[in-house]
Amino acid sequence: MNVRTLVLGALAASLLVAPLRSEAQTPRKVYRVGYLTTGGSASVDGFRESMRAKGYVEGRNLVIESRIASGQLERLPQFAAELVAARVDLIVAASPPAIRAAQGATTTIPIVMAFTSTDPVQDGFVKSLARPGGNVTGVAIIADELAGKRLQKLKEALPRVTRIAILAQAGHSSSAGQVRASRQAAAELGIEVDVFEVRGPADYEQAFAKAATRASAIFILANPAFAENAKVLAALAIRHRLAALCEWKQMVAAGCFMSYGPVFGDLDVRTAAIIDRILRGASPADLPVERPDKFDLSFNLNTAKALSITIPKALLQEAVP
Repeated sequence: MNVRTLVLGALAASLLVAPLRSEAQTPRKVYRVGYLTTGGSASVDGFRESMRAKGYVEGRNLVIESRIASGQLERLPQFAAELVAARVDLIVAASPPAIRAAQGATTTIPIVMAFTSTDPVQDGFVKSLARPGGNVTGVAIIADELAGKRLQKLKEALPRVTRIAILAQAGHSSSAGQVRASRQAAAELGIEVDVFEVRGPADYEQAFAKAATRASAIFILANPAFAENAKVLAALAIRHRLAALCEWKQMVAAGCFMSYGPVFGDLDVRTAAIIDRILRGASPADLPVERPDKFDLSFNLNTAKALSITIPKALLQEAVP
């Protein structure tokens, strides 16, 4: 091999490497995603992790503009307007009031429902589950349908229960449907119901104190604000000797007596997958609304012991650790 051959070989190699270096140095598109929630920061953390698993990392190709209402529903319209003004590429809306606020703020920016607890068709968010038809799609739990199953599991765990309290957030659009479904299911199970509405954490103590004068258990309805305050609610339930039926397994870890609901991580994965498809060019109008198909039953054995509750063995075998 002579010097000329070496020079030509080096030149050819440099021509091959140059485009690769150029491509590697080309900055990726940075997506700006709004996150609007009626709950607190914990839901944003879960969203961040699920997006990371899909390859979207803050500081590299993702900016998250979060707006957290912490149960103050009246702030949602302003928060939604702020996200539109920030020119986000997409808005993730967690809970029906957040979805409605986002929908009221834009008809063009894609909106992904993160675990709406009501029927999105009845609420007017989408035309149908199979073909949403507008700028909204996502994941729907429809907590009304789960209320009966949750109360059935509570009755199995507490066969002697005859009266329960229900904790609902005043003004939350999912509360009325869940209360109706709960009353119907409770009547079929021979359980009487007392409903206590709260506007925020300042109302929790009084609601639990009143509930404890009549009921032996409390059904904490599906609501991001309640999930965010799970430790406070669980502590109040234990102090007032109320067996708390909650929405998520994570709330049981925080001290609630029991929960029955969708697998939270699976919903995060589904939401992130929908967002990824939209950011890659898919239209929300053509992406079907997804429904959960994985559910788990959980108990906090320490809470059960504190409340002197013996959980039937068959139910414990059904529960996840």
